[in-house]
Amino acid sequence: MGEYKYQLASFALFDYKGVETHLEKMAAKGWRFDQIGSFAWRFRKAEPARVKYSVTYVPEASEFDPEPLEKQKEMEEYCEAAGREKAGSWMQMQIFCSETPEAVPIETDELLRLEIIKKSMKKNFLFSHLLLLLVFLMNAFTQFQIASGNWLEFLADSSRLWNFAIWFLGIFYLLFDVAYYWNWLKKAEKEAKEGRACPAPRLYRTLSRIFLGILAAVVLGLFCSYNRNMVLFMMIYLIGIVLIILLLRKVQKTLKKQGMSKTGNWILTIVADVVLVVSLLGGLTAVVLKSGIHLDGEKEPVSVYEVLGREWKVYNEEIPLRIEDFMAAEYEASSCEAEETSSILLRLGEYNQKLFTDSVVLGMQYEVITVKVKCLYDFCLNAFFEKEFRHSSREEREKTEFRVVYETEQAKFHRVYYDGVPMAHDWLLLTENKIIPMTLYLEDLTEEQMEKIIKKFSD
Repeated sequence: MGEYKYQLASFALFDYKGVETHLEKMAAKGWRFDQIGSFAWRFRKAEPARVKYSVTYVPEASEFDPEPLEKQKEMEEYCEAAGREKAGSWMQMQIFCSETPEAVPIETDELLRLEIIKKSMKKNFLFSHLLLLLVFLMNAFTQFQIASGNWLEFLADSSRLWNFAIWFLGIFYLLFDVAYYWNWLKKAEKEAKEGRACPAPRLYRTLSRIFLGILAAVVLGLFCSYNRNMVLFMMIYLIGIVLIILLLRKVQKTLKKQGMSKTGNWILTIVADVVLVVSLLGGLTAVVLKSGIHLDGEKEPVSVYEVLGREWKVYNEEIPLRIEDFMAAEYEASSCEAEETSSILLRLGEYNQKLFTDSVVLGMQYEVITVKVKCLYDFCLNAFFEKEFRHSSREEREKTEFRVVYETEQAKFHRVYYDGVPMAHDWLLLTENKIIPMTLYLEDLTEEQMEKIIKKFSD
């Protein structure tokens, strides 16, 4: 085992008791608290010992201070005189330790301790949480607005669902964090007024770990929903973000050592943050554009066919329904294309087939919207009609009609009419779990052909 051990210590800033208890247990196991890094708490291997840790707060303290504040110096001198040494700090939290069990407590007035904690939380915790909550809400609202433009695409896109879940989890966690602190504060005020110690938020670490586990699962789900090119892009991006965080930490410490003021350190760190993130995104975008990599995947035609001087790309992809499945057709070449997305809620496929001869191109294009969750069928059907009529006037909507022209126990075939006249190419097939709009550049369908199409989609 190495000299150092790292832990993702998911403590709340106000959980001084939890920090003290955890550090004492680690010391008893032979691991002394060393420092707090960008992502984890570091412990140094040592002889097992009974060490008493004490936590106090300096609300005015900041990670950008070039040197300890006068209050911090006074606190350190007082603790040193009482037999305690400075072990480290975390934002406004100051951590001291002593191997003398009888060392004088740093804080004896619980009401005063609580007031100091409240000031520290107000400066760091509440402001950052409210700012993050605003950012998360704005992003979630943006996602919702995009989704409402085409619910079918949204529900069938696993990556967008996972992405929305991440924003939702972030909002939930931030609200939970603030609510938990508020509840703890009320209990702590009651205890402190009666001269008792503030209660320990016992479930906080457990709930935080559960949340982090759920978040990790959602992020993994997001990565699994991407194609190989997008996964590679995201991996490089995340590694870049981690390196930026570590570099900013280094910049911040260097500026502190050089005596830069708190305000100057903060401004330069923020500027460096913006420059590095923009450079990362710009650099990755430039590489993608220059290399011709398609993040959404790419496909190549198998050949090219010329009709009356125009070249057509020919593809040979699997589609659920071909023209030959329901009618006789003569052609010299055929092209079949498929674009599919799928999630646990919905599967959306867009397909088209072209039949080529020397003088004409015939074909069809259609969508297959497969609803995997039965209770969403009516919602998806309404979303389909909303999408179809998105750019239509009220008069056009009123004149458009979907008439049932053939039905079986499993499905209904509709033909689209406008102002009482059948549209030449537009049809709609509805089954128990599928919505299938079709545009057929062919002759009108017969009942026999409709039956064959229904059977094909029922298999």
